[in-house]
Amino acid sequence: AFNLNQFRNCSNLEVINADIRNKKAVFEALQNVDVVYNLCSPQMGLCENNPSLCYEVNIMGLLNILEGMRLHCIKRIIYASSSSIYGKGYPIPIEESADFNGKEYYSLSKIVAEDILQFYNKKHEISYCIFRNAPVFGPWQCTKDGGSGIILKIIENICSGAPLVIYGDGTQRYDFIYVADIVSAYFDALEKGRGIFNLSTEKMTAINDIIFLVENITGQKANLQYRKVDELIL
Repeated sequence: AFNLNQFRNCSNLEVINADIRNKKAVFEALQNVDVVYNLCSPQMGLCENNPSLCYEVNIMGLLNILEGMRLHCIKRIIYASSSSIYGKGYPIPIEESADFNGKEYYSLSKIVAEDILQFYNKKHEISYCIFRNAPVFGPWQCTKDGGSGIILKIIENICSGAPLVIYGDGTQRYDFIYVADIVSAYFDALEKGRGIFNLSTEKMTAINDIIFLVENITGQKANLQYRKVDELIL
């Protein structure tokens, strides 16, 4: 990925160009590994347009990893799930025991993946830490190929003057979390994380408030187009 380019010359980083759907490549990559982080997934928008890809990467890809872990006797995995499994408009704060109400292919694949991880824990004693990430924003975020960075989309479109399409009336609110906070939690999980955790700020922000903030910072007005569709896919 382009956001790894600046680290490619680091002596303690090995970048392997491979596909999680390639079982052989996954098995080879897992040699001499102590802990696995699985953050691999197509963006939600791409999953909605290509359910087969969503299934192949998020479910079969995970199975490739877990089978590779069994082969190499790796007993620890940290997995990126999503708060989208709770559905749209879930209350804040929300307990990890709350019912699932996700209605997208992406959300369904994350629910199935969590079940698979719990199964492998019981059957093969592979311990897990599952983070249900709230919508993430920060540097190097991508809006291409189904990328879901709504904050980045707002910034890009306001700065360029391009139409900014808002699905709904803009009053819908989300719990956005900064990528550095995500990274910090994932590092902490290396030593002490066991189980399933919601990862969020527990602070809700309306889409219109983000637009207003970016307009004030840039001095440019958004070319807004509101559409009557359920809600944004994040």
